[in-house]
Amino acid sequence: MDGIAIWQYTDNWKGMSTDGNITILPLSISGSAVSQAPSNSNTKHTGKIMYKSYVYDGNGKRTGEVYKAYVSVTYYGGKTKLSNGKSAVKFGDNKYTSWQVIS
Repeated sequence: MDGIAIWQYTDNWKGMSTDGNITILPLSISGSAVSQAPSNSNTKHTGKIMYKSYVYDGNGKRTGEVYKAYVSVTYYGGKTKLSNGKSAVKFGDNKYTSWQVIS
């Protein structure tokens, strides 16, 4: 059983459908922790807005600008939260929209 650290089993003992794990090897690793690199939230993407969409500032207030339906746009990263708690997609400096963008 080389390379096996945990044995998983199921049993229907007296109709109880019990299951569990048995640790065969110690689960600790000696050495320093490995950290994962943070993702870049400002990655540039292109996509298409599928519905008429208003443009908001970082506070969630409408700026008066509108994106029409089926327009190709450049956006940065994925969904983010505005200061009013709504989720939106970033299109530029202090420019956000709440509609979904199809890549």
